[in-house]
Amino acid sequence: MNAEEFFIFFEVEAERLGLSPRQCQLLAARAALRVFPVFPGFADRRISTISPLPILRALMIAILPKVEKDGELRNVARFSALEARLFGDKVYVSVRDTLTQRDRERLDDVVRAAAGAARVFFEEDTFVFAARSVTDAYEAGLAHPMIVAAVQRDFATLEAGGSLFAERLFLGDPPEWFVQLEKQMRSNGSEIPDRWDFWLRWWEGIKSGNPIDPALQLAIVQGLDDETWQDPDATARRIAEIEAQYFDGLGASSTGEGASKVAVPYAAVAEAMTRNRRELPAATGAVLGFIELEVERLQAKNYQSEEEAQESRHQIRVLQTIHEAVAKLEVLIPDGVQMNEADAVEAEKLMQLVVRRFKEWPRNKPGHCEDNAADLADTVIRCALVGAATQMLILIGAHASVAVGVSGALFGGKKIIEAIKAGPAQVG
Repeated sequence: MNAEEFFIFFEVEAERLGLSPRQCQLLAARAALRVFPVFPGFADRRISTISPLPILRALMIAILPKVEKDGELRNVARFSALEARLFGDKVYVSVRDTLTQRDRERLDDVVRAAAGAARVFFEEDTFVFAARSVTDAYEAGLAHPMIVAAVQRDFATLEAGGSLFAERLFLGDPPEWFVQLEKQMRSNGSEIPDRWDFWLRWWEGIKSGNPIDPALQLAIVQGLDDETWQDPDATARRIAEIEAQYFDGLGASSTGEGASKVAVPYAAVAEAMTRNRRELPAATGAVLGFIELEVERLQAKNYQSEEEAQESRHQIRVLQTIHEAVAKLEVLIPDGVQMNEADAVEAEKLMQLVVRRFKEWPRNKPGHCEDNAADLADTVIRCALVGAATQMLILIGAHASVAVGVSGALFGGKKIIEAIKAGPAQVG
């Protein structure tokens, strides 16, 4: 299918389904995201003075739910689209002498696709404009059949009344060019981790269908002014502040009266467990294994006082309860593309039990969370267990930021949130 045929296919299908401007915008944004690694993969490694923030900002706004209903955010979205397009012109001039003509065209296609996605909602003929934006992405993706298949899947999801916000970008393995350029993108980002840590996490959530909580993304969009967005390091610092405030808020609300549940209905749990059924056995197995190691460590420890020994016995009982709940969850992982309602209801209850019991381990006395943090952060098994449990909660249906926020609330502030991030690396 050439670019013209793809344009016609998209326009006809969008009109047939009678898609809203917002739905057209989501389709265009997801198409742009599927080729986003082309930009940092080609440009950022050669032009260190150019960052992809204008593109990232435009795409983040484009996929956020209900942006179109907020007048102020609509103005921000319109401005971000214009800024992304102007940014594209700057990039094109900068790479003129460093890339081949074809690669320059691909870069330009990516920028036009992203800027176009941010503008779709504001255009009079949304079907035509969205088709143009998605076709730009199609050409940037070298007209790969996986791009067509992904767009067709998005159409089918919308036709069935589903949501695209938590859908994976690709049906199966992405094209080889995507894999190679994403690897380059990650390498670029890891060279300046303080600057790109959030965006690499944001990208992974978008790609895998486990996006960062939209409430946190909205707080970032609203909390950064235009001047801050011009400086990648200032942007990173401000995002870190917003994340810390957000996690602190989650911690406060999760320890308040009546706040023992993570708000994930059983239908969402069923959908998430079905979608992630191949990854869940490894995730639950990791949690079970780390619990067993921690229980063994506690049982073998030499205690200095009876009070200390009693506290450890309490922790062992809590861990054994979590172990039993996770083992039952493991049995409920669906074999196929559907999960029956009874299993979904049971899985949701078990997930809530796991969350409640994790709040009891380790027990933080009032005012002693931060005092405990250093000891906890030094315990590799505990850090690894927190990381594994967080990943498992995400796969069961909790948003990534909610799962990490709950873990941060349980284990005591920023030091432990940092330990959670470091945990998987410590255990290889």
